[in-house]
Amino acid sequence: MITYDLNNIVNQLEVFIAYTDCDGTLLFINQPVLKIYNLQSSDIIGLKFWHCPWCYFDKEVDNSSIIRNAFTKALTNKKVTLEIEIQSRWFKLLFIPKLSTKKNISHIVIEGFDITTQVRAETLFSASEYKYKTLFSQSAEAYLLQDETVFINCNKAAAKLLGYDTIESILGLQPDDISPIEQENNQTSEEKAQEVRALAIKDGSHRCDWLLIKKNGDIV
Repeated sequence: MITYDLNNIVNQLEVFIAYTDCDGTLLFINQPVLKIYNLQSSDIIGLKFWHCPWCYFDKEVDNSSIIRNAFTKALTNKKVTLEIEIQSRWFKLLFIPKLSTKKNISHIVIEGFDITTQVRAETLFSASEYKYKTLFSQSAEAYLLQDETVFINCNKAAAKLLGYDTIESILGLQPDDISPIEQENNQTSEEKAQEVRALAIKDGSHRCDWLLIKKNGDIV
């Protein structure tokens, strides 16, 4: 029969594993966490979970109250998720209540996952999205964004070019609503739109001249 050393298995995991009693006293923590802080288990076993080193990684940030609040919520028999920064890295902590045979909460298991890469990627994406929105909305060049049938966004410059007071006035219009029947080369706007769209899909982008109708009927 194969036997397993559960502690040995848990200590090989890369995730943060700990458990406490219902007062928050740390009863067990696995080796990966101890290595991060260069600690021995005897240094922290018996401390309240929120009094351990990861709660005080610098003088300006104190995570103890945040962690203690999450722990307290878990005592109501709810699994609680907390995302928190510890020594310039981000972790997702799960506080999981465990029931005894009498259906009372006997202890809290805490699992932690390093989500630094994910958080940094989301931060970069948010920053890029903000820059895009700023450039899009503030640009002096007119931009219109359409789905398969109608305009779903535009900037102030486009509204001004077309003689509309608000961006919302353009949303929902179709390209035909702001295009004359024919373009300068005697192609219909519909024919030229199909041609331009095909070239844009083929080459990744396409630049051309296009006649537009302003709200007052003028051609630009």
